[in-house]
Amino acid sequence: MEKALGVINKVRFYAPRRTLNMLYNAMRVSYISYCNVVWAGTYRTITDPIRLIMKRALRLVTSSTKQSHTLPLFLSTKNLNFDQVSVYFTANFVYKQLTNKLPSKYKIITTLAATTRDKITLDQIHQKQTFSSSMYIARDQEFGICY
Repeated sequence: MEKALGVINKVRFYAPRRTLNMLYNAMRVSYISYCNVVWAGTYRTITDPIRLIMKRALRLVTSSTKQSHTLPLFLSTKNLNFDQVSVYFTANFVYKQLTNKLPSKYKIITTLAATTRDKITLDQIHQKQTFSSSMYIARDQEFGICY
């Protein structure tokens, strides 16, 4: 992403704002949508560098200072921030899955997950709950906790 940021930085004095905005959108969409499943489910400390690069690129596009807040810049350029883009692509994926518009390779994954999930019977779940609750009761009796 930093290479794309360098491209925007080099051409920002020669290209109009609309072209810079198109470069920013191309960078943002290609990097964020490619690994959206990973970005949406990971910790914020992992995504903070990406977030900062996106904010810096937006400041370059709008010719703003380094200290300027990015929320008004996102609103003025009608771009989505990192979190909004992540939510958008996740919602789009879920919609396609619910309406059966995903490619066949994703349908195989979801059917495998469903068959694996269906193999767990209620008896197995009940056995786990009984074991864990009896373990807690034994622990409480050991420490003299009465209910």
